[in-house]
Amino acid sequence: MLIVSSTKIPYLTLMKSIKFTLIFAILMGFILVPSCISPCGNDVESFPYFDIKEMRAWAYRSQPERGRLENGESVKYPNLGGIQLAFDVDYLAKQKSWKFSIPSLVSSANACSLIPPGYEGSKEEKLVEVDVITLVDYNGNFPKGSSINEMVVFMENGEEASLEAYLARQVENVKSENLFFTHDQSPDSIIDFAINVSLKFSNGESYTQGISGFQLEP
Repeated sequence: MLIVSSTKIPYLTLMKSIKFTLIFAILMGFILVPSCISPCGNDVESFPYFDIKEMRAWAYRSQPERGRLENGESVKYPNLGGIQLAFDVDYLAKQKSWKFSIPSLVSSANACSLIPPGYEGSKEEKLVEVDVITLVDYNGNFPKGSSINEMVVFMENGEEASLEAYLARQVENVKSENLFFTHDQSPDSIIDFAINVSLKFSNGESYTQGISGFQLEP
């Protein structure tokens, strides 16, 4: 008859527990260590700011279907959506962050979803001046070569503001890579629309862009 001492039972139980723990730790090591590198990588750079390098501009219609106005097109004033100013930018890094994910708990797509670059806006540029000049006789109030700032209306977050009010709100650096504005007066007759838009920023940079090539009807 085999007699097992009762003093050995806790010892055998302890050894089995240690063995199980070691095997579990090794298996988890093989699973988790690669996940620190994949799929996002350890070293993910964050680019919260942008630096404006150039400005592009074009007119767009709001009806019957929103779209960019091309050369030779004609649009009625009520259907003119406005002018879009688009900045070409470089994105600036702030700091590097570590990325760690556990596989099977979240999908790769979710684990790697990053905030779009430039989310903090421009690092140095605050809009301080806007000047819009008509290059044709727009109507009786605005002859060729005059500023039409008085009728410019900026659109931001679904709200409209006169140019003066819009600039007064620019207490921080530019937050968006796109600006939108329209004007609140119709031409007296059909015109070959043509304007120059000039923007000046707090760091001394300035950009000018012309918009033309389409006919605007009253």
